[in-house]
Amino acid sequence: MAYSTIPAAKAQLLTTLQARSGLAGVLVAWGLPAKLPEESERVYIDDAINVTREWAGIGSFVIDEEYTLRVHVEVYQAGDDQRACEERMWQIVAEIEQAAVLDVTLANVLKWGAKPGAMDPKCQPTEDGWLAFVTLNLDCGARLRAT
Repeated sequence: MAYSTIPAAKAQLLTTLQARSGLAGVLVAWGLPAKLPEESERVYIDDAINVTREWAGIGSFVIDEEYTLRVHVEVYQAGDDQRACEERMWQIVAEIEQAAVLDVTLANVLKWGAKPGAMDPKCQPTEDGWLAFVTLNLDCGARLRAT
């Protein structure tokens, strides 16, 4: 029996997002970077939070697992156009949420699917432009069975 669906869900979401034409040119990576990448548009599939696991039934060797996958989006644009920077961030958010809706079970990794949850968007000035960023939360539900 797999110990958790989290690694498989992250891997499938990564593959799905990297294949989306609306994210062409956007860095889509597993986890936060050790150093700032050169790309000005970035998506990071980060850790799972709020992980709960419980037996679905005594002696059934089935575990129900629920968690939230955090997905970070960052858009940097040089210049003075805050609106364009923020709007591009929202376009990337839409691509991520549409990907989750179109493949709600992440290729059958999840049983109950992934649905968009809370987020915290921000847009702030930098030394030479604007940085728009948000952490998306995808709420996931899965069932693990002994094989």
